[in-house]
Amino acid sequence: MIRVYKNYDLKKNSYSHLSAKVKYYIETDEIKVITGIIKTEKNYLIVGNMSKLLFAFKSKDITIIHYTNEEIKLKNNILIVHSGVSLKKLAYFAIRNSLEGFEKISTIPGELGGSIKNNASFLNQGINDLLLFLVVIDSFGNKKIILKSELEISYRNINNLDKFFIYQALFKVKKKTRFFLYFEKKKALEYRLKHQPHIHSFGSTFKNYKQLKAYEIINKFIPFKEYYGVKISLMHANFIQISPFLDYLNIVKLIERIQELVYNKLSFYLETEIRIIY
Repeated sequence: MIRVYKNYDLKKNSYSHLSAKVKYYIETDEIKVITGIIKTEKNYLIVGNMSKLLFAFKSKDITIIHYTNEEIKLKNNILIVHSGVSLKKLAYFAIRNSLEGFEKISTIPGELGGSIKNNASFLNQGINDLLLFLVVIDSFGNKKIILKSELEISYRNINNLDKFFIYQALFKVKKKTRFFLYFEKKKALEYRLKHQPHIHSFGSTFKNYKQLKAYEIINKFIPFKEYYGVKISLMHANFIQISPFLDYLNIVKLIERIQELVYNKLSFYLETEIRIIY
């Protein structure tokens, strides 16, 4: 399957629903389409559901590709997952088959490829905990395997995956009772609802710094809760409320103003978890 849209506004598909027009938006579940684009296009970006992407432009000459293959296979104790699978669907499959390791991260609204690159985690469970290796496509359109031991995994990032498209991820899994897994998923969801605001957002805006939580830094050193009409959550200061009516420039201004004030106070740069595409 392949769908191609020209002069497309990403607000129809992006998680933020903010307006950002691109030259082409392509949806496909075929890897040969992905490799073909990689080989022929110079200005492209492969995305998931874009839950951590802020498009900071009104219009851009770029091709956006969304890989939509949601196939999951279980062979013995190896789980083979395509990168278009949402973490919610992955957790549902795992719990249904009595497999532990994905029940808590089911509350993260991302797809597998981006979640691996962002080293996503929730509570004490991370997407890369059970990872064996990745099947990727390099910048020349060639398929290759990268072992977990070859990855430079750090907090909210994998440093050496920027130039690769993640095609599949393989995980080594273990059995656990469905009752236990459902209970753990329920606890994770209750924790999120209790500690995080019920607003539309990009999730955590900034990375935590060493032993300091980003929301604690913001609460202590940022003297405002709204900037250019963009609101910081009163419940959790690391969450920014977004809506389709906001100007992306004002969101960027808020993020950069927070970074500026924190740097002036503490002499370190508060990095974003959000990826801003200019």
